[in-house]
Order: sequence, then C-alpha cells, then structure tokens
Amino acid sequence: LLSNEMYDRVAQILFDLQDDEQHESAIRLATDLFKHTADSQRQRELLHWTAESHSKLNRHTEAADLLLRSALSGEDWNDRWGQSVRFRAAEELTKAKYYDDARHMYLELRSLTSDPARLTIIDAQLMELDNLR
Repeated sequence: LLSNEMYDRVAQILFDLQDDEQHESAIRLATDLFKHTADSQRQRELLHWTAESHSKLNRHTEAADLLLRSALSGEDWNDRWGQSVRFRAAEELTKAKYYDDARHMYLELRSLTSDPARLTIIDAQLMELDNLR
C-alpha cells in the first residue's frame, strides 16, 4: 500500500494525464493506484476520476458504472459526494441513451433533496430527458 505522500504524488500524475487528454494512460494509472490504496474515500475518488476519463473517451456506459460504484461505496452512500456522483452517473446514462435508468436516478435524487437550487437542476434534466424521447 502507498503512503499518503506517495499516493498524492501519483494522483497528481493522474490529473496531469487527464489535463493532457491522455485518458487511456490515466485509466491504467488510476486502476493501478486503486489497487494500492485501502482508503475508501480515495478509492471513491479514483473511481470518479477513472469515470471522467471514460466519459472523455465517449465510453458513457463504463463511466456511469464507475460513478455508481463510487457513489455506493463508502460508509454513507447518500452523503453529498454520493448524491453528486449519482447525478453525474445519470448524465452519463443519458449520453449512453439509457433514458429510463437516468430518469429513475434523477427521480431518486429529487426525492432526497429539499435544496431548491438542486431541485431546479434535477427538474431541468428530467425535462431534457422528456425531449430526448
């Protein structure tokens, strides 16, 4: 397992690869890094960043899967991180044309929040889904 300092150094390389649009290399590095950390929050983050690279490569189904794994892992899958990542997963499901799954996820997220700004954003995404059908 990597020390925190070494993890941070390698994670910075991952972000540099993503900034340079070298997503295949970023995916390989994130996958290796995941295997060498036991910290559940860092694993959640790595799943998220791996998903972002898949999304940039138009692999939206893979991105959605990784985002859902990130959201549902950890101690509280309904925390702010989990909700934000599930929102991103719904966006990826929409891009992959899994409209019913995306709708289900948005409706679930809608039931979990009372924040007016978030409700407005979720409602806009639901209207966009209606227009895609």
